[in-house]
Amino acid sequence: MKSELVVGIDLGTTNSAVAIYRNNELKILENSAGNYTTPSFVYFADMENVSVGKNAKRMAAQKPEHGVYGKYLSKPNVNSLDTTSFSDIKRFIGRQFYEVESQQNLSYLPFIVENVNGEPMIFIEKYGIQESPEDISAHILQQIKKDIKIKLGEDVDKAVITVPAHFNVSQRKATLKAAEQAGFKVLKLLNEPTAAALNYFCENKDSIPEKKYYLVYDLGGGTFDVAILERTAENIDIISIDGDSFLGGHDFDNLIKNYICDSLEETHKSELNKRNLRRIANESVEVKEHLSTSESGSVILEGVIDIKDSIEIQLTRSQFEKMAANLFTRTIDIVDRCIKNSELTKDDISEIILAGGSTYIPKIQELLSNYFDGKQLNRTLHPEECVAKGAALQAAMLSKSSHQKIKEFKVTEVTPSSLGVGDVSYKMDFVIRRNTPIPTNASVTHATVTDNQAAINLKIYEGERMDVRKNICLGNFKITNLTPAPPGKCKIKIIMTIDANGILTVTAKEKLKENSKDLQIAYTKANRTYKLGRKGGDRVQEQLEDKRFMELAKIHEFLITYIAGVEYNMKNKKITSTERNELQRCFEIRKEIANGEDSEDKVKLMNLGVEMMQLCEPIVKKYNFKQMPRSAEIESKLKVRNLMGVTYDSDSDGDAEMEKHLKNSNLVVGIDLGTTNSGVALFKNGRVDMLENKDGDYITPSYVFINDKNTASVGKIAKYMAPNKPEHCIYDNVGGEPLVYIKEYSSYKSPIEISQLILNKIKNDVNTKLGTNVNKAVITVPAHFNVSQRKATLKAAEDAGFTVLKLLNEPTAAALNYYYECTDVTAPKTYSLVYDLGGGTFDVAVLERNGDNINIICVDGDSYLGGHDFDNIITNYVLKELKKKYNYDPHLDKRKMRLIRNQCIEAKEHLSVNTEVPLYFEGLVEKIGCAYVSLTRTQFEEMAADLFKRAMEIVDRCIQNIQLTKEDISEVILAGGSTRVPKIEEMLTEYFNGRAPKKILHPEQCVAKGAALQAAMLSKSPDQKIQEFKISEVTAASLGFGDVSDKMNIIIKKNTPIPATEAATFATVYNNQSAMVLKIYEGERTDVKKNVCLGTFKITNLTQAPPGKCKIKSVIKVDTNGILTVTASENLKDNARCLQIVYVKANKVEKRKSDIKDRQEDKNFEEIAKIHEYLVLYGSAVQYNFQNKKHKITPGHIDDFKKCDELQEQIRSAKKSKDKQKLLDLGRELMKICEPLAKKYDSVYDSDDERFQGARLVEDDTLNS
Repeated sequence: MKSELVVGIDLGTTNSAVAIYRNNELKILENSAGNYTTPSFVYFADMENVSVGKNAKRMAAQKPEHGVYGKYLSKPNVNSLDTTSFSDIKRFIGRQFYEVESQQNLSYLPFIVENVNGEPMIFIEKYGIQESPEDISAHILQQIKKDIKIKLGEDVDKAVITVPAHFNVSQRKATLKAAEQAGFKVLKLLNEPTAAALNYFCENKDSIPEKKYYLVYDLGGGTFDVAILERTAENIDIISIDGDSFLGGHDFDNLIKNYICDSLEETHKSELNKRNLRRIANESVEVKEHLSTSESGSVILEGVIDIKDSIEIQLTRSQFEKMAANLFTRTIDIVDRCIKNSELTKDDISEIILAGGSTYIPKIQELLSNYFDGKQLNRTLHPEECVAKGAALQAAMLSKSSHQKIKEFKVTEVTPSSLGVGDVSYKMDFVIRRNTPIPTNASVTHATVTDNQAAINLKIYEGERMDVRKNICLGNFKITNLTPAPPGKCKIKIIMTIDANGILTVTAKEKLKENSKDLQIAYTKANRTYKLGRKGGDRVQEQLEDKRFMELAKIHEFLITYIAGVEYNMKNKKITSTERNELQRCFEIRKEIANGEDSEDKVKLMNLGVEMMQLCEPIVKKYNFKQMPRSAEIESKLKVRNLMGVTYDSDSDGDAEMEKHLKNSNLVVGIDLGTTNSGVALFKNGRVDMLENKDGDYITPSYVFINDKNTASVGKIAKYMAPNKPEHCIYDNVGGEPLVYIKEYSSYKSPIEISQLILNKIKNDVNTKLGTNVNKAVITVPAHFNVSQRKATLKAAEDAGFTVLKLLNEPTAAALNYYYECTDVTAPKTYSLVYDLGGGTFDVAVLERNGDNINIICVDGDSYLGGHDFDNIITNYVLKELKKKYNYDPHLDKRKMRLIRNQCIEAKEHLSVNTEVPLYFEGLVEKIGCAYVSLTRTQFEEMAADLFKRAMEIVDRCIQNIQLTKEDISEVILAGGSTRVPKIEEMLTEYFNGRAPKKILHPEQCVAKGAALQAAMLSKSPDQKIQEFKISEVTAASLGFGDVSDKMNIIIKKNTPIPATEAATFATVYNNQSAMVLKIYEGERTDVKKNVCLGTFKITNLTQAPPGKCKIKSVIKVDTNGILTVTASENLKDNARCLQIVYVKANKVEKRKSDIKDRQEDKNFEEIAKIHEYLVLYGSAVQYNFQNKKHKITPGHIDDFKKCDELQEQIRSAKKSKDKQKLLDLGRELMKICEPLAKKYDSVYDSDDERFQGARLVEDDTLNS
């Protein structure tokens, strides 16, 4: 059953995206790979199997002979490439092969474009088939349709699709055709800048003043649009649009790619193969993006020239800006032209809204701000999502679904170009002018030219030039059976109608009788067209050309009309044969003029005209021809005019961008500080959104690259540099604390300092995005993070300038996001399980939801289980395969190891949506151009079986720890990017008896969004008012002290609700003990050495007393962040000491083997600990009695007491070795010596400490056994 929902689709040159407005929420829908954008790539594995998106893009890079990313490769002969992958198709759709723009673009394409009946067709040489640009676009839309169905669970077939504002009629028709092929019914084609503006106005509807003008600057991957909009009340009127179909991010990429190729050619004199060109193209994109946030970047190419060496090419931002200066200037020229066409001034523009990924380039922002005299640019929208979101808003307005009710805006768009009809002189007869509001219709009347003309050919053009041959021919049609009549008497009315999609319908009707013909514009072989506004002086040149052309056209039109009149009049005249021959020459001249061969040569045209009139005028006068132009008119038509003197005033540059002064904000953000990636979200004005960083991404890779001793790069650029220069960072151990040692600069960085650098970037990105200084945050941590890890996270945040209002457990954050977005507050009590498998850690949490209360009742997890472990498995497999197939071992080359690992990470991601993935490694093995390894999903699942099993054991343990059954769990919520692995969902479904986990949340964003919701609940900002949930969390692990036998005395048990406070009392063990050392442990094992030592402190100056008489009360407090505070005080006097846990050299914590093995080990240890404690206390009592009876003891017995001291030392050694039998033997020997002494001297120690009461019992079953 078809769904009533309507989606919005941004069908982009580089990437495509889909969004939906439903239940008062606007959001981008992620695809089956878990991404918000789908690369606009199509890969033909064979004639039947077609891949779209990320996998197609990956194959283009890894196997260029089968798939090439079609934008950058201009060096090789394109006609020699064997290509089965295509992108950049948006620049071709709806165009004709012979358009100059398409011809120029061919030089950058590695795939073959052939001319088939005037249309550009993509030739897939390997399989001998052809695909039109519409076919390629249809493949992309089909994949989008599949992803929508998977995400929403409904078959959605209605959409609003965006197109560049300056797309012509043919391109719009072709887009509609592609959508129809893919199974979509398009309710509207929406201009991209209009969509961006609609998103902006809806997001800021409460703060936008009425009657203002806005300019949208939309620079994407392949096209550029400028639109000026007027906002009045609830109306959005587009009043002017302009743009360039061949100006975008790809052009910047090509500049960098050519720079790299030229550098290699200059220094190494070596020809680059297709695969290396593909790699260079990919690196060019990366460097361009890095230069948006860094002053310089570098490309490191392995094995491009010499397989053993790498080549590094540096590029600074300044160099790039010089290379791209003309492109930057072109965009500003188009902005200027758009404003002037609207009859506004730049001072009338209230806001400049940025859209499109290429607007991240700093120079573009600088030039645009300068043009507007320093005006600050509006960067509140996500440049790469705002178009899809705007389309979704328009879709909701057109939807009949009850779930998509929305306040409507009346959106009025305009024609991107003028439309008209060509006349006999090739002059453009404009019917509908550019920037006319649509829908619209207009008409023009043309007359027959010749006597008794039986048919007329009409050609429809789009463009602004007076010469139709410099515009685009949209179509033509022929009307026959016209009423016979003299020249000019039969009139044809041509009506042009443009609908809301910008689609043109042309109707032609003869006035003398009912003889009409309708035309739906069809493709034709277009005239050669010229680019508009390519340089700063183009507009001047075009004005000069058009003025000269109009002079020629008037002459041309006059001569055609003149000879037609001669032809009509001569029919009824008896003219001589000589005169007939002279007129025949005039008809030949008419053919020359009509063919247009001399229409641009003014001198020749005028000479032909003079020759024609010299022959015709005597005959015209002799026979008194009627309806002929007068001689005076002829003279004026042939008069030479001065065409010079056109002036053009260019706008001067504005002032520099105003310095920003950020004020402190009351806003509180939520931060997911992840192992692999970090993200930040904000709840504001009733909605929660991810905040993009300066790279335009929602996630920031948790990578830090040390540039030098004083500076570091963080995020995307650091991740890019990691495989290129891995020697910059290695791991080391300093004083028990793991420190990062930067070999290049002989310096150390602690994990806290590394985390601080990541948080510094996040804070800077947030402040840039919001335009205010945000310094308060809720930060998430894994649920099983211990106290030391939580303290370290707080320290890193504090050093980065954040005040942390709360540390929130990651699964709690995910659940909070789920409950807020997906469930009803009034629902009855339910239990939910969060399965959070991220890049480096694994958490499981069971939550109880009761109204607006969320109680975490159990947490569990593993700090050493995550996506990285899956990456390691694939990497090890690939290394073995490389060794087996090529006898290659890269272990000693860190750079190549990193490159291999990166490929393996990508392979893991692709196996989530594909059953098999090929891996290609260029430049690894000598004499082998490209090493190849294949991996199937089945192989991966077999290799990772133990990891999957471990995760399910933790799930089972977590449920059993709270005495629930799996049937009690209402829903399983997935979080963390690694949950995209299909086997995980399969195993969870099987464990829960066929109930599949919920996949509503975005696994990589739900934690940050949940943190943002918690942040709003703690915020004092009026913009962050939110319905509050009462959240109760629990301790991730048990907390306690170690006793004399190293046995764990648990004070606060695991899964105790926090905040929590518990106390315990300890007594001295030895006589007159003056000090006591307390060690705090976290963990579940009986042996404290297998738990984590959180801290230690020492209490001195204890009151001297017999064993057990001096007691110390210790209080443990755990706050809402899971941070531990310990206080201790002596009962005999006021001698208290408070401890804030500090780092100590902790015991080595072993990885868990299994619950069964752990329980057996704990049982064995407890038996040994019980014996050890008994013997220690027994020996302490003996020593106390020895001291008190010393004056009565005979010299012979003194040696026995000394022997007891020696045995105590041996008992301690036996305890460390866990030798139970030896411990028992030493105990028997100790008691054998001490018991006779006790009886002889009546030595019974009286204490209220039960341990000592037990210590005097001689009949101990264990020792006597």
